[in-house]
Amino acid sequence: SLRLLATIAASAGSAIHTAQLHAETQRRASEMSTLAEIGNDIAATRELEPVLEKIAAHAKDILRVRDIVITLRESDSNTFRTSVALGEYTEEMKALIITPNKGIMGNVIESGVAEYVNDPTHDPRVVHVPGTPLEDDEKEYLMGAPLISRGQTIGGIMVWRENPDSLFAQPDLDFLVSVARQTAIAIESARLYLETQR
Repeated sequence: SLRLLATIAASAGSAIHTAQLHAETQRRASEMSTLAEIGNDIAATRELEPVLEKIAAHAKDILRVRDIVITLRESDSNTFRTSVALGEYTEEMKALIITPNKGIMGNVIESGVAEYVNDPTHDPRVVHVPGTPLEDDEKEYLMGAPLISRGQTIGGIMVWRENPDSLFAQPDLDFLVSVARQTAIAIESARLYLETQR
């Protein structure tokens, strides 16, 4: 009977592993189709704002996040303003002005390196988003990626989840980085289109 239990346990373990692989494959497939869809949106882009909103909506769904923000550099300055905000705190996020090295997003913009922070209460860089409940800071996880075009950081994407949602992990970050690349391409092609029109 011990051998039977061992066999059952082994096959259950194998079934769980197969299910996890299947879930991972499904996730990868939906990520790939999302990125392809974003690519199509970019190809058809003339107006930047609607494309950025579509990108944010796609990424928000796939990453299952509470809030997503795309910030862009103000022309000829070192400040970054929210261009698109979707989620629970859109008004508060739209009022955000980000400066390099201030807050997690400011750090991501300054370093040019994407990262996630699952324990922000112990991260000295965290800055409270004005207008959002202070108690939310205790249970938030956040992740950000820079938007890089022609070797310059032109903005960033930031997303928030909160407890009891799952913590951010490397696959989430990889996907966000892919979305950030696509976003930078969208911005670049919209700007090129505008220059050509002029």
